[in-house]
Amino acid sequence: MRNPFSEKKWRKFQLSRLFSSSHAAIKMHVIDVSVCSEGTTFVDRWLLVLTLGSGQTRNMALDRRYLAYNLTPIAGIAALISRNGHHTNIYPTGSIMTPLPLSGHINLPVTVFGCFLVCHNRGRYLFKYQDKGASAAGNYDAGNQLIESWNRELMSCVLDSYVEMVLEIHKLRRDTSSSIIDSSTRTAINRSLKASGDQLYSFWPRSSEREVLNDQLGDHNNTLSSSTAVLKADWECLKERVIHPFYSRIVDLPVWQLFSGNLVKAEEGMFLSQPGNGIVGSVLPATVCSFVKEHYPVFSVPWELVTEILAVGFPVREIRPKMVRDLLKVSSKSITLRSVDMYIDVIEYCLSDFQHTGSSSLPIDNAPVDLASTNVLLPETSVRSTSSQLESNTHNSTGITTQGAGSSGDALEMVTSLGKALFDFGRGVVDDIGRGAPSAYRNSVTGTGQPRDLRLMSIAAELKGLPCPTATGHLKKLGVTELWVGNKEQQSLMVPLGEKFVHPKVLDRQLLGDIFSNSSLQALLKLKNFSLNLLAHHMKLIFHEDWVNHVMGPNMAPWLSWEKLPGSGSHGGPSSEWVRIFWKSFKGSQEELSLFSDWPLIPAFLGRPVLSRVRERHLVFIPPPFEHPTSITRILETDSTESHVDGVRVSRDNSEAELAESYTSAFARLKISYPWLLPMLNQCNIPIFDEAFIDCTALSNCFSTPGRSLGQVIASKLVAVKQAGYFTEPTDFSTSNCDALFSLFSDEFFSSGFRYAQEEIEVLRSLPIYKTVVGSYTKLQGQDQCMIPSNSFFKPYDEHCLSYATDSHQSSFVRALGVLELHDQQILVRFGLPGFERKPQNVQEEILVYIFKNWHNLQSDQSVVEALKETKFVRSSDEFSTDLLKPVELFDPGDALLISIFFGERKKFPGERFSTEGWIRILRKLGLRTAKEVDVIIECARRVEFLGIECMKSSNLDDFESDTTSSRPEVSSEVWGLGGSVVEFVISHFALFFSNNFCELLGKIACVPAELGFPSVGCKRVLASYSEAVLSKDWPLAWSCAPILCKQHIVPPEYSWGALHLRSPPAFSTVLKHLQVIGKNGGEDTLAHWPIASGLNIEECTCEILKYLDKIWGSLSPSDVAELRGVAFLPAANGTRLVTADALFARLMINLSPFAFELPAVYLPFAKILKDLGLQDVLTLSAAKDLLLNLQKACGYQHLNPNELRAVMEILNFICDQIGEGKKFDGYDWKSEVIVPDDGCRLVHSTSCVYVDSDGSRFVKCIDTSRIRFVHADLPERVCIVLGIKKLSDVVIEELDENHSLQTLGSVGSVSLATIKQKLLSKSLQSAVWTVVNSMGCHIPALNSISLEATESFLNSTSEKLQFVKYIKTRFLLLPNLVDVTRTAKDFIIPEWNNESSHQTLYYMNKTRSCILIAEPPTYISLFDLISIVVSQVLGSPIILPIGSLFDCPEGYEIAVVNILKLCSDKKEVEPTHGSNNMVGKELLPQDARLVQFHPLRPFYSGEIVAWRSQHGEKLKYGRVSEDVRPPAGQAALYRFKIEVAPGVTQAVLSSQVFSFKSVSASSTLKETSVHDSPVLGRNRPPIDLPESSGRGEINSQVPSLREQSGKVSAVELVQAVNEILSAAGINMDVEKQALLQKTIDLQDNLKESQAALLLEQEKVERSTKEADTAKAAWICRVCLSSEVDITIVPCGHVLCRKCSSAVSKCPFCRLQVTKAIRIFRP
Repeated sequence: MRNPFSEKKWRKFQLSRLFSSSHAAIKMHVIDVSVCSEGTTFVDRWLLVLTLGSGQTRNMALDRRYLAYNLTPIAGIAALISRNGHHTNIYPTGSIMTPLPLSGHINLPVTVFGCFLVCHNRGRYLFKYQDKGASAAGNYDAGNQLIESWNRELMSCVLDSYVEMVLEIHKLRRDTSSSIIDSSTRTAINRSLKASGDQLYSFWPRSSEREVLNDQLGDHNNTLSSSTAVLKADWECLKERVIHPFYSRIVDLPVWQLFSGNLVKAEEGMFLSQPGNGIVGSVLPATVCSFVKEHYPVFSVPWELVTEILAVGFPVREIRPKMVRDLLKVSSKSITLRSVDMYIDVIEYCLSDFQHTGSSSLPIDNAPVDLASTNVLLPETSVRSTSSQLESNTHNSTGITTQGAGSSGDALEMVTSLGKALFDFGRGVVDDIGRGAPSAYRNSVTGTGQPRDLRLMSIAAELKGLPCPTATGHLKKLGVTELWVGNKEQQSLMVPLGEKFVHPKVLDRQLLGDIFSNSSLQALLKLKNFSLNLLAHHMKLIFHEDWVNHVMGPNMAPWLSWEKLPGSGSHGGPSSEWVRIFWKSFKGSQEELSLFSDWPLIPAFLGRPVLSRVRERHLVFIPPPFEHPTSITRILETDSTESHVDGVRVSRDNSEAELAESYTSAFARLKISYPWLLPMLNQCNIPIFDEAFIDCTALSNCFSTPGRSLGQVIASKLVAVKQAGYFTEPTDFSTSNCDALFSLFSDEFFSSGFRYAQEEIEVLRSLPIYKTVVGSYTKLQGQDQCMIPSNSFFKPYDEHCLSYATDSHQSSFVRALGVLELHDQQILVRFGLPGFERKPQNVQEEILVYIFKNWHNLQSDQSVVEALKETKFVRSSDEFSTDLLKPVELFDPGDALLISIFFGERKKFPGERFSTEGWIRILRKLGLRTAKEVDVIIECARRVEFLGIECMKSSNLDDFESDTTSSRPEVSSEVWGLGGSVVEFVISHFALFFSNNFCELLGKIACVPAELGFPSVGCKRVLASYSEAVLSKDWPLAWSCAPILCKQHIVPPEYSWGALHLRSPPAFSTVLKHLQVIGKNGGEDTLAHWPIASGLNIEECTCEILKYLDKIWGSLSPSDVAELRGVAFLPAANGTRLVTADALFARLMINLSPFAFELPAVYLPFAKILKDLGLQDVLTLSAAKDLLLNLQKACGYQHLNPNELRAVMEILNFICDQIGEGKKFDGYDWKSEVIVPDDGCRLVHSTSCVYVDSDGSRFVKCIDTSRIRFVHADLPERVCIVLGIKKLSDVVIEELDENHSLQTLGSVGSVSLATIKQKLLSKSLQSAVWTVVNSMGCHIPALNSISLEATESFLNSTSEKLQFVKYIKTRFLLLPNLVDVTRTAKDFIIPEWNNESSHQTLYYMNKTRSCILIAEPPTYISLFDLISIVVSQVLGSPIILPIGSLFDCPEGYEIAVVNILKLCSDKKEVEPTHGSNNMVGKELLPQDARLVQFHPLRPFYSGEIVAWRSQHGEKLKYGRVSEDVRPPAGQAALYRFKIEVAPGVTQAVLSSQVFSFKSVSASSTLKETSVHDSPVLGRNRPPIDLPESSGRGEINSQVPSLREQSGKVSAVELVQAVNEILSAAGINMDVEKQALLQKTIDLQDNLKESQAALLLEQEKVERSTKEADTAKAAWICRVCLSSEVDITIVPCGHVLCRKCSSAVSKCPFCRLQVTKAIRIFRP
């Protein structure tokens, strides 16, 4: 071994120089040793600690006397830290390493290194003699003494190294930074030491060699060889010099690890004994030890170390039972119960100081004996101690103080402790009394009742508050919370309440079982034994809440489905094991059974496993046992004498097994003899007891009473189930089973003579076990089943007939059940007539013959008659039909109305056989139907409705008819007549039919003949219902959408109108629908087709509508009024259109047709209603604005017709005039939304248009106008200015072309620039120019404001800025984006500019007039004309002033030139006319040609612009209607009226030659309509030139003045008009047809005249007939209303007929006595 210390450090005795003190120096090294063993190489890491000796070892080493020994004071130890980087438990066997190897081993966990001196005595040792005897007898020489002394002294270095190694290991394990080991190996050592855990203490030495050896070997099974010698003397030296001093020093160092992981000194913790070890013989279980470690500061060091520190005299503190008991009482909330077994061990340990003594024993403290005879438990008073003297240890870490008593026992201290315990216990008892403790408990405290032993009370005081484990693994304190005591089987019944039970394992311990089973302690500690009463009161807590709520809910079902689960408390209720345990614990008393009456606890089977409620146990079927009833009764009586303890049966007699066996055998025999019985009972809802539970429930009250037969038991169970309301009829029962069950009941009925009770009979009748003649099985329901006598004439094969012979024994049983025998008539009614149509033909014939022959007797039997009424036995007259019908399904063939309505429906009438008088009489008795029946007449009405629908399917309608007649075509006159026949029949018998139900049905059937459309004029025959029809007097209110009842005889009585839903006047919804239909497209179609011969014109019809609205106005809702406000139904403009009320004005000064109209005078009485609908007083700015906005929304982007354009112009002029008068829009930016017509007659916003002003008119043709939208050309400039419309000159500017450079000139031709400038500055010129401007001001308002000074200023400015240039090129830009819109047109190119592609001009002036340029003109253009144009623009004149000659005249003669040329004028400005005046007489524009429409019978209003032509083929021209015109009354074709064909020229034309314009605003989509062959559309046709005056005058002169005035059209003119119309449509009409048409028209005129004359004659005849009827009615008898009067009564004078006068004795009128009758005669 190499000396790590330098020789100078100790040899020269200069150690004090090398160390800071005189203490020993320590060196530590980590050495890695590579070891090869059996081919395996591993690396062992050793921690080497060497200590340089001090004190005596240094003195001896430096003593000259011992220099020969070469002493080195160095020693230490080496510990194996890890192998291959991991912790290892392998330790070396040779534990002391010296310069010479020793002959033995000292087993230490470390290897000792040192410069020891070796002795030789038959071996090498540290001490020569190993035995004490040998060493005492031996003679020690000086050398041996020196060696032994040196070795002992050197052991101090080993001790120092050992202590330092222990400290260094803890440093390396916890904080490597404080270690002195090389940093490169610290981390690896730290990992290996942390992996070792508590085995760090295995490095510590042991004084016991066996223990050390065993600790070293561990699980490696390394045993020392038997040849190895034990160095006893060396070992003793180690114990004396190293091991004991090591522990003496180590107890004061913080190297003792607690279970918490902290390192403390030995005096700061407690030691816990381990199994197999002990201090004074006390051994704790391992579970107790693990528990205590968590609550006390217990060291986690090996128990052998306790022996070592005890050997050095260190006192050790231990754990005792009372300490653990007190710990549990105080800190039970913080205790975590990880294992019940562990905690029970802890409880058993903490109660182990109680000893079990009998009642005759004396307590240890010699206390007097208690009088109680029961066994008690006494606390032990002996306390173990670890030392001979009394010690007191205080454990502040847990807050619990534990005091130890002397081993001899201090009586005073014991009495004091007992008194304190009694005081605490008494206080707890008083608290429990206040909370209502049991009476036994109160008696034990108050002294009443049986006296309690003080020792028992002391035990209870010790136990009170002690946590006890419950069955759920929780802790409950004894004496504080009520706990229950029960064995494992009993607790399995109350598993969810396991926290209330003491854990069953507690009772398995003998000591604990004695304590908890002691009844006295139970009363003191609130313990309660298990009982059925306890179970019953906690049943709701045992099972799942959902199951309990289902069981105890409002629907208390008698049984519940049950799944036999292994565990209890599941969602499905109790398990089979739970039920079995329950019934085993049940003793069978009625009192205890009633505790569970509402709980389903009886196991049964009902198609599935079920649990029946205990109270329904009488419903559960158990077969009666086959043994003698006496034996069964004896068994039951024997079982009732069984003893019970605490509600649990403790003994079972063999008789119970016998009883269970008898019922089990009954089940087995029943399954063999009657295998069908149990399923049948289940079908009847009778649960079968589960035979698997017979053994445990044999004594329950579910069993039937002994002595009853099987049939009786079945019947009783059926009655019980039925009375409980659970009975269901069995199904799926085989025939053999039915026969067997019937035989079972019938045989018992005869054999035993048993008579069933009434309720049992009812149940037996409900079983489907009775066989019928058809072989089926049925139940006995009422009197449905019967038996047929054998002598009956008819043997019905019916399931209601039972198959039992009337003389059999089964029939007697059936009679007892209430089944009857039938006679012949009953058989006929029940079996002969029902299903007659399904019977064979021969059977049917027999029955019919029987009925016909015996009808005289059968008709008196009401049941037979009723049965025949419901029997289908009559064949119809349809020979192809084989169906049989009831009499009530056929019609009487003698009813004429039915024959006419259902003609061809042969199925509705009886056949040939039944048409004879005899059968007709029978059928009428049985209900043959006639037309006087309500349902029959309703069927007739529906038949007529069906015929009408079929008739109308093939009809087609034109567009207008489809709009105004609701798409209903015309029906044939035959069907229409049938409807009239039905309605007339109903009206004639209305008193018979009248009822609300009948009227409700009839009112919805479309069978009433009515007319649709204009009454009597082009109307259509239709069938309608009363609910949708209107009366003829109400036709103006709904003629377009509702049929009209035109004939009075089809109108029902007025009292029935409400029931028939016939309303007069019609409902508002109907009228509103009518108004919406006729108001479509502004009513143009309606008004164009309005018949003149209808009797009422459109205004009169509208007045009727307004009268109707006036009556119902107060009942209309706001929504109705709002909807009506949007309907156009008011005729305006001479009846040419229908408008809404908001388009009417009470006073309108301008013509705004077709948009706004003045209220006609005929509507003034209804002004209030019209006001509510939107009638306005006068036209205002707001109204005008709204008109424009609404018009723009209606028209969209379509072209306006001429009338609409004229109206828009009028509105705009009105707005302009109103604004000019100072009126404004209220709070409205009107300029942003004003609507104007553009140049395409489309309505647009004014902000999107421009108008052409005087400045802008110069370059209109020079720009691309497709990029600019212009207002209409007829819109005056003043209107554009007022409306804020932009000028063209404001949006388009002209500027010089940047690519062209100007070339200035001094003169143009012979005219110099200076001369022109001088001329412009001339006062005479300026005065002359002003004179011209002033005279033009009357024509041009813009020039009125120019004064002479202004004129002079303008001309002076022009003189300064005027320049002559060679030529000028410009371009036009569109603002604001400066888009180039220049267009070079051919019209602007003169010969000199042919090669120019850009725009070139002769003059230019910018917008600010700062640059005025004039280009050199061609020779044919005068320069002075250019100068006059420029001057006119400078002066702002919209026209060119005629001042060109003034620039060439001599100076001072300008005024004379003006006068000579007469340039001045005094004429005032003429008001410009609008576009409509200028259009008259002109040809139709293309955009207006598509709006032309042809309505020859349409009226026209005054001022309306129309298109006309004098004859076919001419071009259409504009015209104006001069006055309101409409077709004259009675004129059914064309008429003639006057129009303005040219300004100031009127001409009478036919209505067929005049065309109106389609209103764009009235239609959302504009149809492409035009006049065929119109010259406007076909321009290839040459126009017909007419003379301007003479031609037109000739035409007018050709028309007779009388015809022109009357407006009538001759037949010739009518034929000519028709020919023109057909030719326009492409149809040619030859001369022959024209002649025929003319003749037909003449004949029609003659016919009309004849009809008029006929009507006059008919009126005279009707008047005469009416007078005659009146006269005749005066002679009709007022009593019989049939005969004429011829007798007068005396004395009153009243008249009667002869028949009535002979039948009365008093006058029927005045009640006077008749004295005489005198005959009278008519004159």
